[in-house]
Amino acid sequence: MTTSPLTAPRRMTPADLARVASVGLRTRKLRASLSALGIAIGVAAIVAVLGLSSSAEAGLRAKIAALGTNLLTVTNGQTLFGQTAELPKAAPAMIRRISGVAQVQDTGTVSNAHVYRSPLIPAIETNSLAVQAASLGLPRALGTSIAAGSYLNAATATEPVAVLGAAAAQDLGINRIIGGERIWLGGQWFYVTGILRPAVLASDIDSSVLVGFPAAERYLHFDGHPSTIYVRSATSQVSRVDNLLAASANPENPNQVTVGLPSAALTAQLDANSAFNSLFFGLGAVALLVGAVGVANIMVISVLERRSACAAPWVLPRATSAPSSWPNPSSLPSPAAWPACSSAPPPPPSTPTPNMSRPSSPPSPGPEASPPPSSSAPSPACSPPSAPPACHPPRRSGRCEASQSCSQRAPPVAPSCGRGSVKLHCNLTDPSA
Repeated sequence: MTTSPLTAPRRMTPADLARVASVGLRTRKLRASLSALGIAIGVAAIVAVLGLSSSAEAGLRAKIAALGTNLLTVTNGQTLFGQTAELPKAAPAMIRRISGVAQVQDTGTVSNAHVYRSPLIPAIETNSLAVQAASLGLPRALGTSIAAGSYLNAATATEPVAVLGAAAAQDLGINRIIGGERIWLGGQWFYVTGILRPAVLASDIDSSVLVGFPAAERYLHFDGHPSTIYVRSATSQVSRVDNLLAASANPENPNQVTVGLPSAALTAQLDANSAFNSLFFGLGAVALLVGAVGVANIMVISVLERRSACAAPWVLPRATSAPSSWPNPSSLPSPAAWPACSSAPPPPPSTPTPNMSRPSSPPSPGPEASPPPSSSAPSPACSPPSAPPACHPPRRSGRCEASQSCSQRAPPVAPSCGRGSVKLHCNLTDPSA
């Protein structure tokens, strides 16, 4: 038996890959929808994180620019034995002599005085409010302003007059300034003339009650030593002024002076926000990657499941030719030369002996009962010979092996009519058999 060789399978083109891969997305709608949802969540998370972080960062940078990064603070340090050191009374004046310093304002903590709303309040309920003596230009140096009333001036700084910080006014229940508003401070009445707005760079001022230095020394027995000095310098000379502040404030013991930069806390907050933004951006990228892998998994599995389909044009074998042992259809005799076949009807089937006993019910015809054959119908054995059919490729089916091929073989000639009948068989083992 001679057969022509099978053609080698060809690789799938990109168009075929895209078409077959899209079948997986269309047939697995739930899996594809979940993967697409993961991609959408990842993209939305990235957009939201970038948008919110950008707006928050811009707002914080604007706040830092408005408050300024040139504010320095000089506070009490510690002595060699761990006790709180004192700044000299002349420290603010000596700091003003440094080149590049624009403003110098100071405050002093009055430790032996407490403030209450009235003398009827128990002494233990201080609300952690501090009493500080303050210079006259303090709000401007801190970058804040008056929310209600007025600040201290040269006249009120020598009288029992106080200005409340934002948090202190809320704790005392004072939200506006009216004539004759008083608080109980240091065992006597002090009149309230103003309320400050929140000071971002000096949060301790918000919870303090401010009085003038002369009034603190006169009515509260303050010793006059500053506890915190606020220094505004030129932006380009912040580092140089920072290096000179300790020696200028306390030349005798510069190691007992602490110098700080309040705006550094806001810068650290900005860095922390940037770190969290990077974390959220990474989470969104991971969600996007997971969704993309899910979609790719669906498409790859769809391609792998269909590569072995025998009906595909790139794996379909070429039809083999008919064996040379088969007769040529043109050499078969014409129907007129066929031998005559008997058209006599077949003998009737034998009838069984009837049962003489009366049946309980009439018999029903069996499923094998059939009408007798017609006398004019030709005998099944006398069928005209047919030409050997060509071996066609297998029809499209759901799943079968790529090695499927067709082989033909002719059965023996039927003895009744002397003609050979040809049958087609499929062999799934060897294409050359």
